[in-house]
Amino acid sequence: MHRRVAAVAFLCFAFSSRRASAEQPPVAVDAEALASSTYCTYVEAVADSQSAVMVSPQLFVTGGAVSGNDAPTGPTTTTVNPRVVAGASYSFSSLYRGLATRQAASAECARYRVFNKLLAFSMSRGSGSTAAAERAKLDVLEESLPRAQEILDEARAAVSESRITADELEVTMGRVDGLRALTAETRGKWRIAAGMMQAPKESLAELVAQRERTERATEEQAARIRQAQAWDISVRGGYDQIFGQNQALPVFGMVTLTFSPGFFWQRGADDRAETARVQAARKGLEAATVRAEETARQLRETARAERERLADVTVLLADLSRRHEELRKLEGNRAKASADVLWLGLVPLRAEHAFLRAHTAELAKVVGDGR
Repeated sequence: MHRRVAAVAFLCFAFSSRRASAEQPPVAVDAEALASSTYCTYVEAVADSQSAVMVSPQLFVTGGAVSGNDAPTGPTTTTVNPRVVAGASYSFSSLYRGLATRQAASAECARYRVFNKLLAFSMSRGSGSTAAAERAKLDVLEESLPRAQEILDEARAAVSESRITADELEVTMGRVDGLRALTAETRGKWRIAAGMMQAPKESLAELVAQRERTERATEEQAARIRQAQAWDISVRGGYDQIFGQNQALPVFGMVTLTFSPGFFWQRGADDRAETARVQAARKGLEAATVRAEETARQLRETARAERERLADVTVLLADLSRRHEELRKLEGNRAKASADVLWLGLVPLRAEHAFLRAHTAELAKVVGDGR
């Protein structure tokens, strides 16, 4: 006896757990974050590799043979003596470029994140439907199913007692079957919408502004690296030995400053490059911004159409609800059957009303009211 009870309890638990898990929507894929993280790892690793050489000192060793004495005050000789020069040099311009390269990688990472968010905006909103709107519709339909089953059971009993006709039962069965089919269809749409690419939290206007800022920041960092090629401060020192000659201290050290006048022409070119980069990002063939703006335009048209549809559905729903209340107040089996059939017809309309309310509210947050 105890085993049977335990088995029944286990089966009930397993069924309820499976049903609960089936109702859980799939988690939306955060493809934007995944792609951005992978790309950022790549560009930052490349920048670390490049800057590691730039910020490090350079070691050198030179060997050869010299004739005579390099000193201007020394005696002139015709002998050839071996010479070894070894030491280290350090470039402060190279150090600056190395640090700027790392900052440029961070700027490129931020730019790519915004680029992917614009793509995610188009991909996640492209279907026109949202998980929240489908869920609102599904809630209304699922809440109505128990009452729909009660109406069907009462109609079958009424037919067996000859209180309504078989044709009226068939109409009721058709309404209930349609309601179940609509529920299953809506549940499928909800799961698909919930499992799509995760939409960015920012509005389109915010994303476009971020795109322009990050494009400018990326180009500014690239310009800093280019401009650092026009100047350099370097130090150099080490050991300088000429064999066969008497040197009291065979060491040397020097500081070198170089500057290219082309630096004064760089700024104007860099300004043009920065402006052109922002324009290219908006109008280029990759066209992430263009696609997102086109998606937003379509969403505004959808929102406008659905606001009109919502107004029509609201009026129709109010009228049919009033008629349903009037039928409920009437006495008789036929009046009750008519009221039940009308109630079954009201359920899809209520579900559509819930969908339109949720969808228009969400679209207003994304693209504005579009008026």
